[in-house]
Amino acid sequence: KGGGDGKAEEAEGHGDASCVVPGGRRGADTSQEAPQEASQEAPQEASIEVRRLTLRAEEADFEGRRRALDVEELRRYLEAAGEVKRLRAESKAEQAALRDALRRLESLTAERGRVVLGKLSEVDGRLRATFRALCDDGDASLEYATTPAVLFEEGVSIRARPPQSEWSHFEELSGGQKALVAVALQLALHPPDASHPCLYDEVDAALDTRRTKALADFMAQREGAQSIFVSHRPELLEAATMLVGCYVGESGGSQAVSVMA
Repeated sequence: KGGGDGKAEEAEGHGDASCVVPGGRRGADTSQEAPQEASQEAPQEASIEVRRLTLRAEEADFEGRRRALDVEELRRYLEAAGEVKRLRAESKAEQAALRDALRRLESLTAERGRVVLGKLSEVDGRLRATFRALCDDGDASLEYATTPAVLFEEGVSIRARPPQSEWSHFEELSGGQKALVAVALQLALHPPDASHPCLYDEVDAALDTRRTKALADFMAQREGAQSIFVSHRPELLEAATMLVGCYVGESGGSQAVSVMA
């Protein structure tokens, strides 16, 4: 028994040793794996830190570029806004000037209409008086619209009523009647106090003796008028205050002779 007990104890001792050793091996293996895991985690953390720093640098660079772009865009916007403001002010000034010009144009157009209508009325009155003096029982008148816009578009026409005839437009008159109306109109356009002389070249060629005598008498009554008539009719020659005759001289050139009335 004593021997058996010793074997048993030895066996137990071996049993304990076998139990401790495997446990001790496991403890030794765990202590070796921990440094290996730590050595593997360190590069990963460093790589993450590098990436984090890189991202921060990229973010800072992007933010700087964004701010630079914002400043440039703001500068362009302010320049464009200033240009728009300047153009708007110029446009307002031009519109105001245009409105003033349109008002001035309307005023001038209205004034022109009033002046033209007034002068036409004066000429019409002198035309009727002159035609009646040249043609007994006859009459002549200007025909025109009293609205300036229509007047400037349609113009002025002449109507005449020779003795014992109806009113007719100028185009419908005979040659002598047209000549009489033309002379009356010319005299009506140039009042007696006009400073410039008027030259009438054989305007009496289509007139009969009676109308030519009436023209001579009418001109004799126009005191102060400077009128020159080229005529071969004795009625006008007798009424003239001065005669100037032209003829071919012995040398073949034109000669002039004047006779005071």
